[in-house]
Amino acid sequence: MDFVKIFQSIEDVIYEIATWIVFVPKTLLFVLLRPQWTQPYVTSEWAKEAKQRFKEFMSPPLFWVIVAIVPNILLYTLLPDAKDVYSSLSFADRFFALATFLVGVPAFFAATLQQIKEHSVEKDSLKRFFYIQCLVCAPAQLGLVLYDRLTARAASDATPYFLMLIGLWLVGMETVIFKQELDSSWWKALGLALLSALACFAVLIILVIILAVVLLKL
Repeated sequence: MDFVKIFQSIEDVIYEIATWIVFVPKTLLFVLLRPQWTQPYVTSEWAKEAKQRFKEFMSPPLFWVIVAIVPNILLYTLLPDAKDVYSSLSFADRFFALATFLVGVPAFFAATLQQIKEHSVEKDSLKRFFYIQCLVCAPAQLGLVLYDRLTARAASDATPYFLMLIGLWLVGMETVIFKQELDSSWWKALGLALLSALACFAVLIILVIILAVVLLKL
């Protein structure tokens, strides 16, 4: 066994995790404060060789996992709710349910946008749309879990406004993305973003019901 290579691998992992401390907040701030940055950035990176992409910011799928998935698991583990079926699940079932539910949001918006733009959904070209949506959806999904834990722990008159703010931000971001991709008017982009958000919400409600039935039977 080559211990030198093992130590080098450990060093690489430690360094990679250390860079997240810099690049996760940097990427999050750009997504939150510069709505028109996301789509051109991913598109410009897509023109590069695969190994040269996303050097200045987090890779979108990894960013999504760190911002959307990890906080959800941590908060539901550290702040469980006895009345919540999700909190009572085992870690494996919780991760499966969470990943299945959350990944549906960027995937749905990506597929919808590609269908509208290219009149088809094709696996390889869908990837760029999905990467864009990973950056857009991660902050909204982080906000939703904070909202859920906040309302579970302490009722507040401000919580409905917090939820409304998350929804408005997501629709606003999707409006920008739709306008950039489709080169359409703002009104058309807003309409498509709203319809897509409502359709996504309906699909997720159905998915939640199905998952709840399946998990309760396990």
